[in-house]
Amino acid sequence: MYIIKKKKNMEDLRKLSFDYAEKNASEILVNAVAKAYEDGYRDGYRARESELPVNILDGTTEYVDLGLPSGTLWSKNYEREGDDLKCLPYDTAITYNIPTRDQWNELYENCDWDFLYIPFGNISKLKEVICIGPNGKSIHFPVFGIKKPSMREKERHCMFWINELNCVNNNHGRKCVDMRKTDFIDDKKGIFKAEVNEVFSGHMLPLRLVRHR
Repeated sequence: MYIIKKKKNMEDLRKLSFDYAEKNASEILVNAVAKAYEDGYRDGYRARESELPVNILDGTTEYVDLGLPSGTLWSKNYEREGDDLKCLPYDTAITYNIPTRDQWNELYENCDWDFLYIPFGNISKLKEVICIGPNGKSIHFPVFGIKKPSMREKERHCMFWINELNCVNNNHGRKCVDMRKTDFIDDKKGIFKAEVNEVFSGHMLPLRLVRHR
């Protein structure tokens, strides 16, 4: 009698187990599959994250990941106001996220530089400096120079302010990047110069922005 009763109890337990499984299997299976998919997607994303394209729009500004060691993103072009470049004096530009000297140095040292020309008499006139990052993506620096109330200076230069952190300079000069290229007659092999120079802080330069990923 004991053996028969034990066998019946086991059969009852098996039946209860199957009833429970039948009621809950769908939910358990869904949760298990969802968890497996989530983990697999996360691992796959992490494995390929460096290959994903990064072109980030922030308002009207497009930032480009050039593959720089610091992960800094540079705006694809100068900021614009309508059809014109947005030009600001230093004290106003500093309220935006403009590049530091270290960020500029990283850009200059890690990137390749190319040039777009337009015909100008018997020489080729520089129109734009193109910065090509380690990952092959690029940003652009059209020539513009310095904007003054009634005129422009250095119109064949690419210039923008840099954020000199903890600047203790008491005069009215502030640092900016100044890129230019000498033109040779009948060729495009002029000497490229990219320097950090000092400009009167009240002059207006095109606004270039940076951000982190």
